[in-house]
Order: sequence, then C-alpha cells, then structure tokens
Amino acid sequence: MIRQITQKLQKPFLLAITLFILCLPAIQPFLLGKMPLTDDGNLHLYRIIALDHSMTFDSTLWPRYSSVLALGYGAPLFNYFPPTTYYIPRFLHLLGIPFIQTYLISMALYTYIAAWGTFLLGRSWSNTAGGLITSAAYIYAPYWLFNTITRGTLNEVAGLAILPFSLWTIHNLARMPNAKHFVTATLTTALLIVIHNIVALHGAMLLAAYSLFLIMRSNHIMRTFWILTSVALLSVAISAFFWLPALAETGYTHIPGTTEALNFIDPVRTLRSLADVFALPKTADPSLLNPEVPISLGWPQTVLGVFSLLLALKVRHRRGIVLFLSLVLLASIFLNLEVSAPLWNILPLIGYSQFAWRILGISTLVLALLGGLAVEQITSLIKFQWLTHGFIAISLGCILILSIPWLYTPYIDIKADSIVDVLQYENQRRELSLSSYSEYLPAWTDGTSLDAADNITKFQENNVISRLLVPDTIEVIRVAWQSLSVDLDLDASRPSELIFQWLYMPGWVAYLDSEVIDITPTLPEGFIQITVPEGRHTLQIALEVTLLQATAWGISGIGSVLLILIFLIWNRSTTILTMRSEFDGSDTDSMTVFVAVAITSISVLIFKNFVIDQTQNIFRSNRLAAVSETSSLIALNGNFNGEIRLLGITPLEATQSGTIASFELFWELNQGKLDGNYQSFIQLVDINQNVVLQTEPHPPGNQETTNWLPNLYVQDSIDLAIP
Repeated sequence: MIRQITQKLQKPFLLAITLFILCLPAIQPFLLGKMPLTDDGNLHLYRIIALDHSMTFDSTLWPRYSSVLALGYGAPLFNYFPPTTYYIPRFLHLLGIPFIQTYLISMALYTYIAAWGTFLLGRSWSNTAGGLITSAAYIYAPYWLFNTITRGTLNEVAGLAILPFSLWTIHNLARMPNAKHFVTATLTTALLIVIHNIVALHGAMLLAAYSLFLIMRSNHIMRTFWILTSVALLSVAISAFFWLPALAETGYTHIPGTTEALNFIDPVRTLRSLADVFALPKTADPSLLNPEVPISLGWPQTVLGVFSLLLALKVRHRRGIVLFLSLVLLASIFLNLEVSAPLWNILPLIGYSQFAWRILGISTLVLALLGGLAVEQITSLIKFQWLTHGFIAISLGCILILSIPWLYTPYIDIKADSIVDVLQYENQRRELSLSSYSEYLPAWTDGTSLDAADNITKFQENNVISRLLVPDTIEVIRVAWQSLSVDLDLDASRPSELIFQWLYMPGWVAYLDSEVIDITPTLPEGFIQITVPEGRHTLQIALEVTLLQATAWGISGIGSVLLILIFLIWNRSTTILTMRSEFDGSDTDSMTVFVAVAITSISVLIFKNFVIDQTQNIFRSNRLAAVSETSSLIALNGNFNGEIRLLGITPLEATQSGTIASFELFWELNQGKLDGNYQSFIQLVDINQNVVLQTEPHPPGNQETTNWLPNLYVQDSIDLAIP
C-alpha cells in the first residue's frame, strides 16, 4: 500500500522539482534579497503593508476602505483595486518575514504558479514535453518578464498566473463533466475576476471564446453549453461582492476625472506597429536608470507557433485547436496595431485597459500553447529518443537564452517596515491612496490640501489615532477610538461643528443620541463634519457597508449556496458527459524529459551567472562604458550646482538644412536625492550666439531628476530639426 502511494506521488513530485528548476532563471532577480527598481513594485510593496494594517486594526478581511491610506486619513483603494494578490505576502509576514522579502517571494511564487498552470493546460492538448515547453514559453515570454522585472506589477502577474488554470479547469469540465470539475472551474474563474480588473476583462474574452470552441467540439453541444454558461454565471455571481461596487461606485472617487484628464493612458495612444510587437531583444544595461525594454512577443515562441500552424495542415485532429489559437493570436496582435483604433473606441469596457499592449498577456499565452503543440507534433515524428530530447533541449534553450536581456534590473534601498513608511512614501511621491495618479481618493477630497506631518507623528506612537479636532466649545467626557469608528460622550456649550479627520465617502454614518444625523464633508479636504446641538450627547461615527455593497455580498452569498447545492445534487447523479478524446498526444518518457528540461535550465542559469554577467556582450552591457572607450562619446563632465553631471554627448555628424540632428546625452546624479527637477534642452545658435532654435524642455531621459538614483546614469535622446 505504502509502495503504491509512493509510486503514485513520485511523478508529481519530480514534476514539481522540474518546474521549479525551470523557473530558476526567471525568478533569480527575486532571490537576491534586494528590491528591484520597477515601475510599480514600490506601490505593491506598500499596499501589502496597508492590507496588513487594515486586517489587523480595521478588523476586516476585505478592507474596502483602509484607514491608513491617503496620508493616514483613509481611502477606499481596495473597494476598486482587489487586495487578493496581497494575502499571500501578508500571510508570509505573519510568519515573521519582512515585507520586502514577502514581495520578492510572492513574485517568485506567482511565476511558479503560472508555470504549473501553463504546464497543465499545455499538456491537456499535447503531452509532457509539450506542457513543459508551454510553461517555459509563457514564463520566459518578454511580456511576462516585462511585468515581473520591469514593471513589478504583482497583481497583474498573479492574474496572468491564474488565467491558465481557468482555461484548464474549463477544459476539464467540458471534457469530463462532474461535480469536482464544475466547482473548480467556477471557483478559479471567480478568483480570476477578483485578482486584477484588466486581466479579468481580457481573460473573460479569452474564456468566452475558448468555451465556445469547446462547446462546438463537444459530443453534447447543448448540455456542454448550459454547463459552461452556468460556470460563467455562478463565477460572476460569487465575485459580485467585488466587481459590482467597483463598477457602480466609481463616481465616489477621482477615477472618472483622472481617466478623462490623463489622455496619455488612453489605449489608442499606445497602439504600435507590427515591428514593435515583434521587436528583437535589446542589450540589457543594469547601470541605466531609464532603459527601453521591448514589450513584444518572443521570437522562439513565434517560430514554434509557425511550425505548429504548418504541421497542423498535415495532422487533421490538430487543426481545430491550432486554428482557434491562431485566430486568437492574430486578433490580439491586431488590437496592438494602429489600424485597430476604431475597435478600441467601440468595444465596451476594453478602454479600461489603459495600455493597448496589455492585450499581449493573451497573445503570450496562446503563443505558448502553440509552441507546446509544435513540440509535441515534432517529437512524435522523431524516431530516436536522443533526438527527441535533443530537440526539446534546443527549443527550451533558445527560449531561455533569448529571454536573458529581460532578466536585468537595478536594485534599490527602500524602507518598508511599518505603516509610517507608507505615509512617507505617499507624501514624498504624492501618490495618495497608493495609486499613481491619486485616482482612488474620495471625490470630495482635493489631494493637494492634505498634509502628512501630523499623522506621521501620530502613527509613530500608535496604530489607532485620534482624529477629532476639538473646538473650545466642546468638552469630551469619554472617547473610544477604533480605526474606522469612534464612540464618545461630549458636552457642547453651544451648537458646534465637529471635524473628524477621516476622508468622507458614502458608507460613513453618524449617530447622535442613537439618531442618524447628516455628515457634511469639509472643503477642500473632504473630512467628516457634523453639527451637534448644545448639551450633553453620545456620538457614534462608523464606516458601514453601503446598500449596494450589502446587495453585492448577498448576490455572492446566493451564488455560493447555489454552487454548493449543485455540487451535492451532481454527486448523486450518474449522468456522464464526454468530449472527443482525440486531442491526447502521445507521450514520451516523462522522466527523461524532466532530466532534459532540468539540465537545460541549470545550464542556462550557470552560463548567465558565470559568463554573461561577468562580461560585456550582446545580452548585457554597460553602454556608457562601451561608448566611452570609443570615439562615439564627447566627454563633458559638466556640473550643474554640484547636483547632477552631464557626462557626455554623442558627436554630431555633418547635418544639412531641413534634416534632423539626433543627440544622445548621458547624465548622472552627483550625490543623494534631489529636491527639485531639472529640465534638458538643446539650442541651435548662429555665429553671433543668437538662439535660432531650441528643443522643448523636458526631464532628462523623461525621468524627473527627483527620482534619480546614485550610481545609475540616464540616457537622454533629443532630436533637433535643423531649419
């Protein structure tokens, strides 16, 4: 008995180890114990701290309104931006792990989860080798690495990690409908919805298309249709507690105004050319503060995808899935191109994508699946096992090696130990409510009017602070403070206005002597303000759920009950539906495939660490050092107030009138951080030193100098149109 159990667990255990080894190069940047310099990573790190504080002191599992955000005055970030992703790092912190390490571990963990999901999905259409290549093609895709290492967007990575599981569970349900598959498909789809808004939006389109494909392939089309439709409806119902308030209550925040004002985050403005979508890797430069990282599809993945399409012409039972994936791939690529602008303007909700290149999350996944199918089809044609394993190793090696330029980033020192660090970060960056544009502030609040100094001092002393500005006409007899409520007895010598320093939004309720009274937000801060009459009174103020939020919780509860009932009823049923089983690919010896994948992954990791990382090469190079050793740079060493230095400029070749002169400037921070911002521009002067033309002043390298970091240089590209 024990031997049978051991033998049964042996293969999954070896698979788990193989997938971990496969992930090692991709997660190595998060295993160094240092915080990477990313676009959004700091925001996610501090959101973990905010969630930890809210769950501890706001006493709620799903903290729609966090009492410590917006400089400690409170903001409804998690009503609109789901905190689901942060529960794992928060749990890790409860085990005693520092917050920075919890962020790093979570990013590595979500990569490992994605590897599992894509393996299971890929294997369901091919075999073990195809599943492993699908996994590698996904987690080493440029877009995946751009999200993990360059952007540091923890929640989007988590959403992209769960998406393959949603597809896999729906596949299993359509193929072999039973209670277990129905529940797992419903719950994984509901989980996807409450992880990341945009991934859920894009994923919903893919899930709908995939479900339609599975329905058309089913032997029982109508029954499969109703089963998959039930999954969709129940997953939407179960997740209603989040998405319904998030959509219906956006008017309570600055989200609508921010979307209208910041036209540069319009997806149409980020549409690109086909050359950009298939951009080649660029040499990484870990010393450069503002690298241009290609947001593209991987070339090895693309080549395998083309092979899959060509081979499907000869293998009839593969044509359906390959054609489906190819159509999805073409559609997602089309939505990245400038010619797709009219579609972006008419498709409902898709405009919330912010950046058109986010659709590449779908492209990356379907291209990885095509790659896995290609490997399965090619290896099935090879007669010799050593050639089979050699082809698998070469395919995997190409994927890993060409991903190396995306694996580099500078590292920063950052303080993230307590909620005080969150307030200081918000104050310094003015990213109030831990959002890039302060869009999650309540609509009644002008963020420029909020000051952090008093709250920073208060939170240094206590995690629950006093928020009442007591006028001379009020004597407080008794007070009991909670993070999101207060209960006090007071004596007013005359009618008085009381201001409580929580930011108002619907849900805040005030009771005077057990009777509801009106709350009037102050201007411009948006603090809670109430009027109390003369005399002694008992006053309670608390944040309660809105009617819409309560309704949403009710819908989620009903959906959960229905799911349980379906599970119980289905278990008593003997009805078995089946799909065509013609998609099962022939499998090679799994153990030897595991060995081939593990050896290839370890070899690439060793090659990277001991060769690429130690030399100047096409994968990694310090461009400033490289051009300094040639005549391609005019050294200047210009010093500006002892704060920043202009290290050099590329020489200008002979330029004629009517052409464009291109310059590359190289800057560096002298010491410390700056309090002010410099602007960079180039002037064209005549022989009498009269200014003929000047370029538009801009932050050097489009990086505000207050954000520059020591020991990193900035590359500034300027074009000057010669009249």
